[in-house]
Amino acid sequence: MPSIRWVADAVMILHSSPREIDWDRLVRQAHERPLILPLRETLTYLHKVFDAPILSAVLYKLHSKSTSRMERFEFRYKASGYQNKPCGYLPIL
Repeated sequence: MPSIRWVADAVMILHSSPREIDWDRLVRQAHERPLILPLRETLTYLHKVFDAPILSAVLYKLHSKSTSRMERFEFRYKASGYQNKPCGYLPIL
């Protein structure tokens, strides 16, 4: 059972200091480390479900960034519960 405590932590951080977050750097770092998809899904979820103060421009940048085929495969594999699959972590190693 995945922990959902991260949601409360993230929402509290975003509500307490949205202007102090360097959004451009965050997006840049996510792009450099093939983490655009998880960041995009996470921030979109927090914005839509919990009304987290995430700028529309940031979400637009994340949605407009291209991702590699491998990044998409890895994201889908992890999101579908890779620990329950016969090969486990092997495909993403």
